[in-house]
Amino acid sequence: TIIYSIFVTIFGGLSLKIGRWLVIIVGILICSIMLVGLSFCRSLIGVYIWIAAMGIGFGAIESSVVATLAYIVDLRHSSDYGSVYSIGASVFIVAYAVGPIASSTVTNLIGFQKMLWVFAAAHTLLVPLTWKLRSLSNAPRKQTDSQKPLYDEEDKLLDDTIEW
Repeated sequence: TIIYSIFVTIFGGLSLKIGRWLVIIVGILICSIMLVGLSFCRSLIGVYIWIAAMGIGFGAIESSVVATLAYIVDLRHSSDYGSVYSIGASVFIVAYAVGPIASSTVTNLIGFQKMLWVFAAAHTLLVPLTWKLRSLSNAPRKQTDSQKPLYDEEDKLLDDTIEW
């Protein structure tokens, strides 16, 4: 939606100032609150308003999660971002495929209002896990072969030690 597109950009810049982990937590909480509010909605206009407001939360989450995944890969593994973005895209594709199937099954079992409450609770349960992301800025970086210096202890180029 338009709201989502606008807030992805806004929260992308904001996440650099206040921390990606905090933007993710704010986005999760916004989505949870909007899901609960949506469960009490009784008009079509109200549904549009609550879903548009939920776009703010989704914008916050998406603007920071993919960047955080890339940062984690940069800290712990080689700087190969292609796989990170592939995994991120795959997760979104699976969510769009499985989400409607799961929600229709749950809605048939417990009803629409309770289904929204269950999803809001599931979103909220992610906050403690996201809280652990705040320590990433102090994490030591893993040095890979491509990041090692070109000089060894004797201050010689490593390529000079190879006999041709």
